[in-house]
Amino acid sequence: MRIVSILLIGNIETQVIFYIIYSVVLLVLLFAFAIRSYISRRDRKLYLQREVSEAIIENAKTIVLIFSLDGKVLLFNKFAQEMTGYSRKDVTGRSIDEIPFLDRDTELGEIIHEAVSEKTIVRNKEICFTAKNGRKIYSLWNIDMISDTENVPVYVAAMGIDITDRKNTESRLADSYQELESLYRELVTKEIELRLQFDDLNARDNDLRRSEERYRLAVEGVNDGVWDWDGRDGRLFMSKKGRDILGIDTDEEFLTIEKWFEVILREDLDKFVVSLNKYISEPQKKHFQIEYRVKDDDDEIRWVRTRGMAIWDDDGNPVRVAGSITDITEQKLADEKIHRLAFFDSLTGLPNRALLMDRFSIAEANARRKNKSIAVYFLDLDNFKTINDTMGHTYGDKLLLKVGEQLRLKLRKSDTIARLGGDEFIMLQTNINSMDDVYKLAARMLNVFKKPWKLDDREFYVTASIGISIYPNDGTDLRELMKNADAAMYRAKEKGKNNFQIFTPELNMKIMERMEIENHLRKAAQKKEFVLYYQPQIELNTGKVKCVEALIRWSDPHMGWIMPEAFIHIAEETGMIGNIGEWVMATACAQLCKWHEEGHDDLRVSVNLSAKQFQQPDIFEKIMGIIEKTGIKPEWLELEITESLAMQDLEHTTSILSRIRDAGFGISLDDFGKGYSSLNYLKALPITNLKIDKTFIHGISNSVNQAKIVKALISLAHSMDLTVTAEGVESSAQLGFLLKERCDTAQGYLFSKPKPAKDVDLSSYRTCVETSMEMSS
Repeated sequence: MRIVSILLIGNIETQVIFYIIYSVVLLVLLFAFAIRSYISRRDRKLYLQREVSEAIIENAKTIVLIFSLDGKVLLFNKFAQEMTGYSRKDVTGRSIDEIPFLDRDTELGEIIHEAVSEKTIVRNKEICFTAKNGRKIYSLWNIDMISDTENVPVYVAAMGIDITDRKNTESRLADSYQELESLYRELVTKEIELRLQFDDLNARDNDLRRSEERYRLAVEGVNDGVWDWDGRDGRLFMSKKGRDILGIDTDEEFLTIEKWFEVILREDLDKFVVSLNKYISEPQKKHFQIEYRVKDDDDEIRWVRTRGMAIWDDDGNPVRVAGSITDITEQKLADEKIHRLAFFDSLTGLPNRALLMDRFSIAEANARRKNKSIAVYFLDLDNFKTINDTMGHTYGDKLLLKVGEQLRLKLRKSDTIARLGGDEFIMLQTNINSMDDVYKLAARMLNVFKKPWKLDDREFYVTASIGISIYPNDGTDLRELMKNADAAMYRAKEKGKNNFQIFTPELNMKIMERMEIENHLRKAAQKKEFVLYYQPQIELNTGKVKCVEALIRWSDPHMGWIMPEAFIHIAEETGMIGNIGEWVMATACAQLCKWHEEGHDDLRVSVNLSAKQFQQPDIFEKIMGIIEKTGIKPEWLELEITESLAMQDLEHTTSILSRIRDAGFGISLDDFGKGYSSLNYLKALPITNLKIDKTFIHGISNSVNQAKIVKALISLAHSMDLTVTAEGVESSAQLGFLLKERCDTAQGYLFSKPKPAKDVDLSSYRTCVETSMEMSS
C-alpha cells in the first residue's frame, strides 16, 4: 500500500515536473512564436514600406539618381530615363565617367563629381544638360548625402526637376516684354498717357478729365499723329496732327476707319486694307506697319507711314489697335534722289551704267527663254568736244539733254537708252525678229541728226556715229557686246562719220591694228618718225608753182609707211593731234624759209588745221608764235580747214578765222562739196580760197552733172572774190576743163605726187598746162 502510495506520489511528482517543463516549453514556444510573428510583421511592414518607397521613387516626376561613394550609379528611376533618353541598363552599375550627360565636361557632371568626391550638398541649382537625342533639358537640382545609423555618408542622392517649360515660358515672356518695351519706347515720345485705368468712375471723374487733357496736350505736341481704333464699336480716334498729315478736315472727335480710307490714293488703298486685315486676323506679337500715299484737296501727294499694335480678346478678336502716323514725304524724296543718283544720269535723266546692266540681265533672260536677239547700239556724237571747247560746257550739256530726249522718242517702251558719260549713249533693242528691225531703228536714230540743233537762238549741225552688236552672236554679256559695238562705232567714224556699222569678227583685227598704231604713235614724235611731203599747187595761167601743200607721213620701223588717214583720227581722239599739228606747221614754215633762201621768194606753203587744233582756245596765239619763231610772213602761210569743221559752230569759227584773216594769213576751205556745202556758210566765212574736192574733179570726164557742178562752183567762188584750187587732177582732160573754166590753181598726180622737200620740183609746169590746153581745144 505504501509502495503503491509511494508510486502514486512519485508519479504525481513526475507529472508536476512534466507539466512544469511543458509549461516552460510551451511558454518558450509561445514566446518564440510571438517573437517570430512580431519579426514577420515588422519585416512585412519594412518590405511594404520599401516597395512603396521604391514605387514612389520610380514613378515620381522627378529625376532621381543614387550613387555609391565610388561613383557608381545605383538607382536611375523611370522619369530619369524619359528625360535623358538613356535606359536603366545604359546607366545602372556604370561609373558616372562612362555616362555622357554626367561627364566632367558637363555642368551636371561637374557638380555630381564634386558631390561624390567632396561630399558636398547642392541646393536649387539650375542646370541645362543635353539628352541622348540632343534636346536641351533645363532642370533644378538638389544633391544630398544618405547616411547610415552612425551618420556616416554611404550614398549620394541627386534629384532634378524638369523646368524646361518654365524656362521656355520665361523666354517667351522675356521676348514679349522686349517687344512691348520696344514699342513702348517708340510710342513714349508720341503720347504721355493714352488712358488711365479707373475703378470708380464717379469718384475719379475730375482726375480722369485732367488726365485726358494732359494726354491730348501730349498727343498734339508730338511731330507724329496718333490713332486709336476701337474694334468693338468701330470708333476711330485720331489726333489733330494725324488728321493734318492725312488731310482730313473735320472737327468730329471720332472718325470712322472708312473716312481714313477715303484719303488714301486708290493705287495704295487695296494694299493698305489687305495688310491691315491680315494683321488683325490673327493675334501676334509684332506691330503693324505700312507705307502709302495720300492726296489732299490741293492734289498734293504725300507719303505716310502708319504703325500700330493690336490687342486681342480671348477669342482672338481685335478689341483695339493703336499707333502712330508719320509724314515721310521728305524721306521718300531723299530716297528717290539717292535712287536716281545711283541708277540714272544726273544730266539727262537717262539710265546709267548700273541700271543698264540690270535691264540687260532681264532682257537677256527673256531673250534666252524666247530664243530672241538683242541689239546693243553704241552711239557717239561726232566732234562733240568742239562744241564744249568753243561754246562752253553749258551748251554741250544742253545738247546732250536734247539728244537724249530725241533718241528716247525713237525707242519702244521695252527698249532702253542709257548715257555712259560724255557724248556716249547705249541703246538696248529687245525682241529682235530680224536684222531689218536693227537697220530701221539705226536709220531712225541717224535721222534725228539731219536737222540743225537750236540752242539759245544758235543753230548748228551735229552728227552721230553708231556701232551695233547683236546678242548672242557677238557676245553673251553686256561688257563684251558694248566693246564690240564700240569697235563698230569707230569703224563708222572711219567711214566718214554720220553712219552706222554692224560689228563683224574682222573688226577685232581692226581694233588690234588701231591699238598698235596708237601705241607706236605716242612714241613717233620722240623718235622723229614723222616726215613732211609736199605737193605743188600750180597757177594755171602761168604754170608756176605758187604754193605747196604740206602733207604728213609716218615712217614706222615695224609697220612701214603709214598714211595720214590711218593715224590722224587716232591722234585727234587721243589728244596727240595738238603737238603733231604744231610740229607740222613749224616744220613746213622752216622749210619754206629754206626755199626762200634758195630763190623761190614768192612761194607759199599750205598747212591743214584739224578740228581738234581749231578747238584750242589759244590757236591764234600758237600760230603767231610759230610765225615769229620761224621768221616767215603771215601772207606766206595758208591754213586749210575742212567744211565740216567750219559748220560745227559758225559764230565761233567766224570769230577765230577773222582774227587769222586780219593778221594776213590765207584761209582755204578744203574738200568743198564733200559735206553740207551750204552757201550761207560759204558767204559768212572769211576765207580766201575754195578747194574743190577731188571726187568732183574725177567725175568731170564721166559725168555731165559733175562737170556742171565744178563749173558752177568755180563761177560761184569767183563771184565772191575767192580763188579756186582743184584737188586730185590726174588727166589732161581734167586739166583742160579747169583751164577752160578759168580755175585758178590745181594740184594732183598729173603735176606731181607728194614728195619729200629735197625731191620737190619747183620749176615751171607751163609745158604741162599748154599741152592740156591744146588737147582740150
